[in-house]
Amino acid sequence: MSVKKGIVIQELKRIASEHRGILNAEDVVAEAQSPKSVLHPLFEWDDTIAAEQWRLFQARQLIRVSVLYLDGNDEKPFKVFVSLSEDRYKGDGGYRQLETVMSNKELRLILLQDAFNEMELFREKYYQLKELSEVFTAMNKVKIKFAPKQEEMQKIAVKI
Repeated sequence: MSVKKGIVIQELKRIASEHRGILNAEDVVAEAQSPKSVLHPLFEWDDTIAAEQWRLFQARQLIRVSVLYLDGNDEKPFKVFVSLSEDRYKGDGGYRQLETVMSNKELRLILLQDAFNEMELFREKYYQLKELSEVFTAMNKVKIKFAPKQEEMQKIAVKI
């Protein structure tokens, strides 16, 4: 069963209004447990499947937060693994060692393009905050200077 986005948002707003305007995941799950809820089909209710999905989520979190401190510098953690969009879009997913990505021209360009895409998401999320206008201006300058060209990215997509 497909649930329309507007109906979901309306239901989430209703739940929030019943909890002092704050929406908590626990409240959403509690409401969704009823098979009559519009949110019910959006959740996995088979505990065996849900448990496996949860363990996969935990594994992804573990990978994401794995960092190393280089040269005894406890203030600058470096990620050990990164997820590249190219890997996710091809369906295999997975994570690559950052060291490998940084030492490979094509993989490094993909990571750089991913960073620019995330910058755009940040801009879209916070565009209303005029206090960040200088940050957005700096982002534009960096993008103009360093963003990989579209044709360059297309060549890489074919190779990888």
